[in-house]
Amino acid sequence: MADAGEETEIQFNYRQITMVSGTPTYGTFMEKVLKYCTPTGRLVGAEKLTLGNSDKALLNVYVYSIMPGTETEQHAGTYVALQFLLSRKFLYGRRVSEKKALLNLKEGGWNPYPLFAENINTTDDPRVFLMKETGSDVVLAWQGDTNYLITLREDSKIAVLGSKANGGDGTLLKLHVPVACPTASPTPTEPHDQAGAKPEDVVVTQKDSELEEGPGLEELGLKLIPLQHPLKALDEQC
Repeated sequence: MADAGEETEIQFNYRQITMVSGTPTYGTFMEKVLKYCTPTGRLVGAEKLTLGNSDKALLNVYVYSIMPGTETEQHAGTYVALQFLLSRKFLYGRRVSEKKALLNLKEGGWNPYPLFAENINTTDDPRVFLMKETGSDVVLAWQGDTNYLITLREDSKIAVLGSKANGGDGTLLKLHVPVACPTASPTPTEPHDQAGAKPEDVVVTQKDSELEEGPGLEELGLKLIPLQHPLKALDEQC
């Protein structure tokens, strides 16, 4: 992976829709919201996907390759930008000191970088992460720097930028493709669990991100299929 401060030119290849979760059971990525669905700009792992929140976990994965003629072993890998499909917010890193960066979410305000992800052309863009496979899992390094791996904390379910050297747990992530199960029959639910769910049903708190209200994916006739070879699978679906 690239060292801090280094950048290289990249070009957009394709976009894929998926979900991302921490392994083994750290939860599925979505934005942390307060009561009445007030967004926080922070990334968390929701332990339970329901009818009320599953659409909020869908991500656009924009995939890039290194520009021909600039490839080096140090820069090798697949670069991605991750954007939530519903809110249009991107995951991005924000440096706050020489050795510390924060992981946040926002929709726009990328000057001097391009507004649209299809036009991103450098690994220096704050939305860019280097995706590397580790078995059937992946790690995501902000701008290719292993000091800033997306890390989902087991205790708080908050996602941060950390290093394997600082524990390593929560850095392994899994990509999923949500599919409908034709043989499954959704379980009847109370009226407020349907499309008109109450705002408090989709609250994600820092200490307890599991949503008690509403049916889970299995009850809805849905299933998350983990990609065993994530990068190859992304390529084959396009």
